[in-house]
Amino acid sequence: MRPDGVAGESLRAAAAGIAEIEAGKLTLDEYLDRREITPFRKIVAHLLLTYFRRKRALDARVNSFLTRAPRPEVSALLRAAATRIFFQTAVPREVSVSVAVDLAKRVRADKFVNAVLHRLLGVESAFPDAPDEVLPPEIFRRWSARFSPEVLRELTRLFLSEAPFSYRAEEDAPEISDAEPLPGFGNFSFFTAPAEKILTSSAMAEGKFYIQDPAASFAVSLIDPGKIKSAADLCAAPGGKALMLKHILPCDAGLFLFDASEKRQTLTRRNFALRKLQADICVAKAQEVKGVFDLVFADVPCSNSGVFRRRPDALWRFNDAMQQKLLQIQQEILFHAATLVAPDGQLVLSSCSIEEEENTFLAEKLEAAFPALRRVAGGIILPGSTRDGAGAFLWRKES
Repeated sequence: MRPDGVAGESLRAAAAGIAEIEAGKLTLDEYLDRREITPFRKIVAHLLLTYFRRKRALDARVNSFLTRAPRPEVSALLRAAATRIFFQTAVPREVSVSVAVDLAKRVRADKFVNAVLHRLLGVESAFPDAPDEVLPPEIFRRWSARFSPEVLRELTRLFLSEAPFSYRAEEDAPEISDAEPLPGFGNFSFFTAPAEKILTSSAMAEGKFYIQDPAASFAVSLIDPGKIKSAADLCAAPGGKALMLKHILPCDAGLFLFDASEKRQTLTRRNFALRKLQADICVAKAQEVKGVFDLVFADVPCSNSGVFRRRPDALWRFNDAMQQKLLQIQQEILFHAATLVAPDGQLVLSSCSIEEEENTFLAEKLEAAFPALRRVAGGIILPGSTRDGAGAFLWRKES
C-alpha cells in the first residue's frame, strides 16, 4: 500500500470509527477489533484515543469554523482530520488536509472540508489541560463535586496520558530484559515492557503472559481461598480475573465460569486451554445461574469510568440514564449472586468503575437486602500512573 494510501485509509477508518462510536453502535475497543483496519490499526488507535481524550477542545475548534451543521459522516471526517493535523506530526499538516479533501469527494463535501481545514491550519497548536476544558461536562460536574481540586487535576492529567502497556506474568515465566515491575495486589506479578516484545514472544504464545492491568488483581486479592471447595464467576469472559481465581484456589476446588456471551466465552476457553487449566465454562446469564458455592465472584458490567486511559470514549458515553440502566443490571446480578453463596461462603463485587453508585452505594443496598452478609473488606481505588481504577468488596455469609 502506498504511503498516501495508508494516510487515506487510516483517516477514513478513524472517521468511520468516530461516527459509529458516537452513534452508540459500538465502543472504541470493539471498533479496533475489526479485521478491516488491521493493516493500520496502530495509526487508527492513536487517532481515536487522541480524539476522545481531546474531544472537547477539538470539537470546539472545528465548530468555530462551521457555518452550518454538516452531515454526521462529514463531521466525523473533519474531527478525525483535525486530530491528525494537531497530533500526528508524522504526516505534514498540508498533506492531512489534502487527504481529507480527497476523502470528502466521495460524499461531495470536498469544498466544505477544504475550507474548514485550511482555517484550522491557522489555529495555534497549544491545547488546554484544565479539567473544565478537558473532561466531558457530565464527568466534570460529578467529579468536581466529589474530589478535591488536586485530585481532579490528577485525574485529568491521567485522562490525557497514555496508559502503560502492562501484563501479568506466571510464576514460571521467563524474565524480560526491558520489563519493569508494576505494583499490584496479592501475590500476582505485573510488569510493563515494550508491547511488541511481549506480544511476539514465545512466552506469550505459551500462555506465560496475560495482558492485564494491575488493578484487575484488587478484587481477587480480597478473597480468603483456604476453605473454598467450589467457586462461581458469574461474568467471567474473557477470563482474565478467572485465571487469577484459578491460581489462588485450592487445587481440588471446582471453578465454574459463566457468561452470557458465547463469543466471549470462546476466548475464556482458549485462555484456559492454552494454560492447560481446568474449569467448567458455560454460556449463561448471571441471573440464571443455579447452585450453591463457597465463593461467588461478580465482575459486573459497569460504566468503565476507572479505565478511562484505555477507553476514553467511556467517559463521553456516561450520563445519568445510562448509569441507571447499568445500576439495575448490577443490582440484579449482585442480588442473585447473594442467593448462591453457601453458609460461611464469600461474595465478591468487582467493577472497573470508580463511581460511588456502582460500588459503595450498591454495596449498601446489598447489605440492607441481605443482612446475613457481613462486609469484610473493599473499597474504591482511583487510577494512578501505574494502574487503572476499580471498585471491589468482599462479604462473608454468616452461617
